Amino acid sequence: MNKIELIEDLQKKILRITFTKVDGTTRVMKCTLNRSLTEYTSPVSKAFKERAQNEEVIPVWDVENSAWRSFRLANVTKVENLGVIPPVPGHLKPGYKAPKFIEEDE
Repeated sequence: MNKIELIEDLQKKILRITFTKVDGTTRVMKCTLNRSLTEYTSPVSKAFKERAQNEEVIPVWDVENSAWRSFRLANVTKVENLGVIPPVPGHLKPGYKAPKFIEEDE
């Protein structure tokens, strides 16, 4: 799987990514880039943004630890699809204005 395909999947799904960390240990992480899970999270730090500009690294939202993490694409050993995330209902999207109710005369 190439980087573009992986990012497209991460934007729609939760994936279980198995990869080898820089220190040689193996890590398994449930992660996503789906906006419904990442839009209301803590802001990404400046240091993380700078690290994310490295073309070899993919920043993701770790759904189990509720934090931004990253991994090197070359170190990925397994990708598992844990499911598609349903779209956010309109009433939960930012900027939604609730309809005004008109009381009827009885």
